[in-house]
Amino acid sequence: MIFKPLCSPNLDWFEDGRPFNKDTGDCYFSQNPIPESEYVFLKGNDLEKRWNSSNFNQFTIIEMGFGTGLNLLLTWSLWLDKCQKQSSFKNKKLTYISIERSPLTLSDLEKCHSMWPHLENSSRILREQLPAPVPGRHSIILEVNGIKVELLIFYQDVQEALGELIEENIVKSNAWFLDGFSPKLNPSMWSEKTVKKIALLSDKDSCSFSTFSASGAVRRSLQANGFIVNKKKGFGKKREMLIGDFIDVNIVKDNSSSNILTTLNHKKNHKKQALVIGAGLAGCITSAKLAEKGYQVDLVESRSHICQAASGNAAGLAYPKLGNNYQGACAFSLYGFYYLLRELKKYPHTRMKMDGILQLINNSKNSRLSLQTPIKLG
Repeated sequence: MIFKPLCSPNLDWFEDGRPFNKDTGDCYFSQNPIPESEYVFLKGNDLEKRWNSSNFNQFTIIEMGFGTGLNLLLTWSLWLDKCQKQSSFKNKKLTYISIERSPLTLSDLEKCHSMWPHLENSSRILREQLPAPVPGRHSIILEVNGIKVELLIFYQDVQEALGELIEENIVKSNAWFLDGFSPKLNPSMWSEKTVKKIALLSDKDSCSFSTFSASGAVRRSLQANGFIVNKKKGFGKKREMLIGDFIDVNIVKDNSSSNILTTLNHKKNHKKQALVIGAGLAGCITSAKLAEKGYQVDLVESRSHICQAASGNAAGLAYPKLGNNYQGACAFSLYGFYYLLRELKKYPHTRMKMDGILQLINNSKNSRLSLQTPIKLG
């Protein structure tokens, strides 16, 4: 991933507390944000009906534009309600993927969330778990009463994020929340190139989309890339919006490349197994995380108990290995460090100090790194 420092949006605030993005010239939400979000995205993708009637083990939503996180909070609330009322949902998995190039600051998010008091608990948990504004992908587990939702948030350009998901060929979307700003104000999110990638990431057996936009260009682009598009009455005073479903398209050409990108079928309901050798800290944590993702894990250790070698030390230090090249080991180390900080919040009785460490400069190379790293990380 090419490093591009993140920039928080330049905001202004209406008297009623709504944020206005001065960079794009658009509002984050209307004066009735919760009913509108439920109408456009949750009902627009018919989530409740599909969850009630479908025989599925995993459901994946991809959102274009995280914004204030309202779509996630409402989707999460609906999922919690289903899991609490229907025991069969406890073995199902919801993955929510969101892409955001210009994340709001935590203080701005808190100001927005304060307008929705009935979402206070979930919004607080979300803010506590959101990553630092570091470019790239961040994996988060949101949990309430043992019910978990996997959140994968990309702080990067939409083309890069979708491209990574296509290259990995791991996930396919069952529902798209196309929630970027207006096509006129944010054309890159609605470009033909973007829509081709959306098609490549759509589950051919079950995938819907919804968007507040009723733009003719958006409608034609979606139709040209394998979507059945329908107009629906818009929310409130808005005349129309678009909803629809993806149909099987075997080959989609990406004009940005000479290659033909072909959608691949995924094996469903196959048994996932993993073997982890070594029951130190790394082995135990790896096993736990694989189990969370539905793997049957065998953990092998030559000693009689876990954490008997180096992992048995009474204390340890954790810090990221930074550098002036934000790729490879540097990026991996930084993501891992922030993930550790989020995980430790789940264990309030853990004895730890967040006092930082002192790294001494002992040569000219380290001197250059120490000066360049803060600039590179924005």
